[in-house]
Amino acid sequence: ANINYTLPTTLPATNDMLKATAVSGSDVTLGWASTPVASYGGNTGGNSAGGSFASPYGIGENAVEVNIQIVCTRAGTIKNLYAFCSTAPGAGTDKTITVRKNGLNTTLAATIANANTTASNVVNSFTVVAGDLLSVTVTHTGAPANSTVGWGFELY
Repeated sequence: ANINYTLPTTLPATNDMLKATAVSGSDVTLGWASTPVASYGGNTGGNSAGGSFASPYGIGENAVEVNIQIVCTRAGTIKNLYAFCSTAPGAGTDKTITVRKNGLNTTLAATIANANTTASNVVNSFTVVAGDLLSVTVTHTGAPANSTVGWGFELY
């Protein structure tokens, strides 16, 4: 049997790859899709202290942000934050995970509240250039249950 491919008529953006966007019988339509250049992930390595800083790519927290920041090696867009707690924060409390750029909070944040153990933010993003510094902070509202907090996000 033959398969008929319809190729995109536009040029790809940097780091795009071909992806099947529609399949009907033996007809396959291909389109461009962005793919992450790098993925970052880490966790607090134990109970999150609340208000301290963590490396986007590693385990553990530090009260001094410069001790754990990592350097971006290329320009791109940071997005798709996913976070978890090993134990739910509890009624009326939460833990917010925020990705920071050059010592400042960005809009890429996710709040795990009440009985939940996961949260995500796939709406907000921010751009970086080579040399920008990244870190993560976990803040608490109320007195949440002790838990390890983990996160992952991507550079496109």
